[in-house]
Amino acid sequence: MLRYFNPAGAHKSGRIGEDPRGAPSNLLPFISQVAVGRRPELTIFGNDYPPPDGTGVRDYLHVEDLAAGHLRALEKVGASRGVEAYNFGTGNGFSVLEMCEDAWRWQVGNPNGYAKTRGGGRRLGNTF
Repeated sequence: MLRYFNPAGAHKSGRIGEDPRGAPSNLLPFISQVAVGRRPELTIFGNDYPPPDGTGVRDYLHVEDLAAGHLRALEKVGASRGVEAYNFGTGNGFSVLEMCEDAWRWQVGNPNGYAKTRGGGRRLGNTF
């Protein structure tokens, strides 16, 4: 049995990711849609939670890490009897406001969504 909350992100190829039809049901796609101008704003609910900024904290888990965890769990299925429970997470939570501020910093500092390399060759370690 696998247990996790708040999967976020996209495959590094960009072919599979968070671009829901209609209103998103979780934070990251909502932030992304506001950042690219698809939505005018994001309403942050709650300002009286224990973190210093007052917003809720979640442990976000990247979808590629989640996929790897599923594969590891499948390896265990054949080697064990009965039911075992596994919690997936990083153990490090981020507040809603921290997630928003990070996205806004990235968007303002990098409005095109990427940085072009200038005058440099390929990055060390790239194979193609």
